Amino acid sequence: MLYSIIVYALILFGTIFLLSKSVSNKRYSNTLTFLGLSFFSILVGCRWEVGADYISYYEFASGLYTYDFQIDRLEPIPRYLAKLTSETSIPFYVWFIIMAFIQIYFLQKSLKKVYIPILSWGIFFFITMYLSEQMNIVRQGAAICICLYAYTFIKEKQWFKYVLLIVLASCFHKSALICLPFYFLGYINFTLSVPVQYLIFIVSSVISSIIIGYLMEKFAFVAAWISFDNTMDALKANQVQSKMGLGLGIIFYYIRYAILIFYSPQLSKKYAKYGFDFYYMLLFIYMCIYSACFTNIYLQRVFLFFTYLNVIVLAFLYHYLYTQRKNDISFLLLIMLTIVQIVLYFYSGDPWEFIWNTHNNLDYK
Repeated sequence: MLYSIIVYALILFGTIFLLSKSVSNKRYSNTLTFLGLSFFSILVGCRWEVGADYISYYEFASGLYTYDFQIDRLEPIPRYLAKLTSETSIPFYVWFIIMAFIQIYFLQKSLKKVYIPILSWGIFFFITMYLSEQMNIVRQGAAICICLYAYTFIKEKQWFKYVLLIVLASCFHKSALICLPFYFLGYINFTLSVPVQYLIFIVSSVISSIIIGYLMEKFAFVAAWISFDNTMDALKANQVQSKMGLGLGIIFYYIRYAILIFYSPQLSKKYAKYGFDFYYMLLFIYMCIYSACFTNIYLQRVFLFFTYLNVIVLAFLYHYLYTQRKNDISFLLLIMLTIVQIVLYFYSGDPWEFIWNTHNNLDYK
């Protein structure tokens, strides 16, 4: 247990340190960025059996699958990389390293483009909230990080770059195609008052399951379009229930969302020119259906392209609280929220093993 905690701490604080230094140290910025990305990618990519889907990806990357259709169902880029590692002398774990590199590369690129001062907080949330998930949904995780970067072009009204990045993301996971219409959300002016937001948040939290059921029926053709028919059927049947995230985690998320709504006018005023209102609007959509998602794995995955706006929006919130640290309440609130998030991060992590700890049992090819 202690060994796993040390590894998780290294991944968190080592990555934040190196990537934040890349911003403050202009002279060695590119070198420190590469070191930070490599540090994260190698540690995460050289894990062994961490994540429920690890073995299935290991079989693809090692060429241990039985039939060609098993690997042909993968999207082009992860399929090509799997064939590269399975049909050459390149070790299988290079597949995991490359996928982790893509995740952290596009994440930090997104944060730097949005607003450089929130970089450290954004990495903090990405790792403490989504690292375990990223190691499980590897392909979709890479697609989500590319989509986060794509969102930054909506504010700039650069539709061609946006579409290009979404298509690139779909080459990792087809579900990214549902983000194509998001471009038009950039034309919406999201200006709801705090009381109205609270009202919508509370009411929708109660009836979100009904809303989601209606939307699934209305947009079933989208699932067919991206070849997610089976997933949608399982989702409707509520077949896969999540055992993670219940109790303290859910209560904490609700409290933090309530705090976020309270501070949203101040955040909008301070960070409007950095696109806060758009990112907050996407996250608010997820906040309203959060109660319908936290126990259903498939439903969680459908809305991941909204969920991951936590990384950007909460980074804005925590950065704001930090800038107001002379206010005792803001500083205390920041410390309490940060400590709880770190505790949840260590508590929810799977036991960690590296490939070199089990080298006698592994076929490195």
